[in-house]
Amino acid sequence: MEAFADKRRRMVKDQIAARGIIDQAVLQAMRAVPRELFVPDAAVEFAYEDTPLPIEEGQTISQPYVVALMVAALTLTPRDRVLEVGAGSGYAAAVLSRIAAEVYAIERHEALAELVKRRMRELGFDNVHVLHGACSL
Repeated sequence: MEAFADKRRRMVKDQIAARGIIDQAVLQAMRAVPRELFVPDAAVEFAYEDTPLPIEEGQTISQPYVVALMVAALTLTPRDRVLEVGAGSGYAAAVLSRIAAEVYAIERHEALAELVKRRMRELGFDNVHVLHGACSL
């Protein structure tokens, strides 16, 4: 079976860079974050397919290209702070954290917020701050 690091490199090359994402910081961040650790065990084998996947609380993790496209659109610098609304599995926050100084992620599902907090702590994403709460207009 192909190692996850190889799948991650191929994902960045074939699904992201080949579709026009040229920001080297984004490409490097996508290569650095292990997407397989942000999906439930039942979805690990599909972690590097260019598709959204189901996660806990009936939510989904966005497809890798969409994450890369959103992050690239921000044109982040290492001095920036980012607010992410809807932390989900924490994958996008982790990608953002490889570029920005700090990431603040808010999640309305308490179980997801706690899962993401634990995941960030265990994986060493120390510049990601996760808050449980809801936004209302």
